[in-house]
Amino acid sequence: MKFSMPRRMMRIVNGYLVLLIAAPLAMVGCDAPQAQFSENLIFMKLQEEQNESFSAPQQQAIADSLQAMFGTPDEPFFVPIESLSDLLDVRHLGQAAGPVSSDEYGNGQGLFRQHCVHCHGVTGNGRGPTAAFLNPYPRDFSMGKFKFTSTPVGVKPTTEDLRRILMNGVAGTSMPSFALLSEGEIEALIDYVKYLSIRGEVERQLMIQSNDFDFQTEDGAIDEEGVASFTASDFLVGEVLTDVVDSWLMAEGMATAVPERPEKFDRFSESFDAAELAASVDRGRKLYFSNEAQCVKCHGPSQLGDGQTNDYDDWTKEFFDWKQSDNESFAPMMKAYLALGGLKPRNILPRNLRKGVYRGGRRPVDLYWRIHNGIDGSGMPESNKAALKEDDLWDLVNYVLELPYEDASRPGNELSVNTKEVR
Repeated sequence: MKFSMPRRMMRIVNGYLVLLIAAPLAMVGCDAPQAQFSENLIFMKLQEEQNESFSAPQQQAIADSLQAMFGTPDEPFFVPIESLSDLLDVRHLGQAAGPVSSDEYGNGQGLFRQHCVHCHGVTGNGRGPTAAFLNPYPRDFSMGKFKFTSTPVGVKPTTEDLRRILMNGVAGTSMPSFALLSEGEIEALIDYVKYLSIRGEVERQLMIQSNDFDFQTEDGAIDEEGVASFTASDFLVGEVLTDVVDSWLMAEGMATAVPERPEKFDRFSESFDAAELAASVDRGRKLYFSNEAQCVKCHGPSQLGDGQTNDYDDWTKEFFDWKQSDNESFAPMMKAYLALGGLKPRNILPRNLRKGVYRGGRRPVDLYWRIHNGIDGSGMPESNKAALKEDDLWDLVNYVLELPYEDASRPGNELSVNTKEVR
């Protein structure tokens, strides 16, 4: 049976949030459910625990505002703002979003739903259908934090950072490489990840700042003036959205410049000097245990990642203080967190450096970034700039790269066994 159905879409026109009626959509057969962005109920609960309440008109205004600025999973939209073209190409959103399909030329559509949604979810909140079974959990884009970047802690990733993750994957996790995708498909996914992250951050800011507006009168009626003030483009676009977009634009110029690694440390260089590398590794070992670097504090005296085992990442710690597990409020808060879709908390463990598995990349430049910048959201701090200089960082990099090849990293010798004698 063929029938048509009008679609409601919100847009910001002439400074106001308005309802648009899209052209009828022809549908064939039964009414298939459309993908929807899920509300960030966990963050809303966090605000409520801080004595902020959310009325029905308030929640509706937030939902309408998000749809006005970003559209839906099947029809993504981005309100035009200054410098947006420097951040992403809105044409890529249509290629990455929506159901999986291809055009007459074989160009893929719905790339995010095809390759990413089962882990990261439609909303990009890291809670796709397979997320609970993965360790570590998939990344939640909505906080605007990304671990393995060339930028300092607290700064967004660059476009090249996102490209590197998509091309290389994340070693030791369920995040694979997508190097077989075309350049255009990679570009589309990069821009869609930015889009989802910006949308997630804007939603959080709207929840926080909405408490400064009146959505209901004293008698419980909708406060039309308050709703109009909240949904005005001067606020939604001019303040909230622009601030988030600017933080992404700023990141492109904040990548840490890595000085060239001395060729004497490069085994593939004609200038390689084994004695110099050995001396550098020895200096790196001493720095590892020093008060200046304090690597041993987390990665442990044997570099097995067992220096600390009871910390959590920022995505987990945001909801409440996990160190207060003996507090009476812990159990009900945990129950509420899980009921709202939160994933069971897991400790974040420092890397076992003897395995030689480096999630942010194994090139010397990748390790330099990890040590110099820290790892956002993980508890891995930036290096002590006052005490550690460029040469010190290279010594630490060389030491970390050498650890998997030390005798202590190798498995014990196997005993010869005559299987016929095993009973």
